[in-house]
Amino acid sequence: MSSKGYYKDYINPDPKIDLAQLGYTSTEEKLAKLFTPVDKPVADLAVYLNRVDTFPGEKWVVGLKQRFPWINGLVIATLDGTIVAKMPEESMKPLNIQPILDYGDALRDRRLRSFTDQTPLGNEMYLGTAMFKGNELVGAIIVHFDPRSVIEFCPVPQELLVLTPEFVIWNGGNSTLADDLLARPWGELLTNDVRGRVDANGTEYAWLSRYVGDNQMVYLTEVAPPREGGDDDSFLWFF
Repeated sequence: MSSKGYYKDYINPDPKIDLAQLGYTSTEEKLAKLFTPVDKPVADLAVYLNRVDTFPGEKWVVGLKQRFPWINGLVIATLDGTIVAKMPEESMKPLNIQPILDYGDALRDRRLRSFTDQTPLGNEMYLGTAMFKGNELVGAIIVHFDPRSVIEFCPVPQELLVLTPEFVIWNGGNSTLADDLLARPWGELLTNDVRGRVDANGTEYAWLSRYVGDNQMVYLTEVAPPREGGDDDSFLWFF
């Protein structure tokens, strides 16, 4: 199954679609329709990964490949960095699992860890969980993917921006705007809220934060003009 086909039943993205055809009645609904097709497959991957805490069997690996064909790979490693197994054998981007392994004994809490590596070939996101043998913590099970592979599920990618508090994940085709929005005090904003609005050069943007493992991603879109019958101050969050 292609990554385009993965989300066919959830939303049928048409590259020629415009936002008016999406039928949103508020900025919040607009943002929800843009970010949900991107966020949900990553959230589903996190749930799938959290269901395993021992060396994964063939059935789990096959299910991983079938359900999430857009990931770039799977790595199973001991805490000292020895790679026990990986899929595929070679990767176009340099493999960087050390930030996950650096959690060390803290992985015992079985929480999902994440980080995004910036490479010359683009960002690579890593999600990792603890691997046990009996009650002994022996390593980590890690999956990695290029965030651009899920951005393509967005019905209008040029209307969506995706950031972490440290760098830009997806600039929506406007790197200057994305850098401007990145300069906002996200550490402070995310301490107090999970959604809100920020201004960039006189234009207002609505944002929503979602956790990927133990780190946050921020989705933003330009505030939509109010529509007749719509209440742009209402929040239509169902997630």
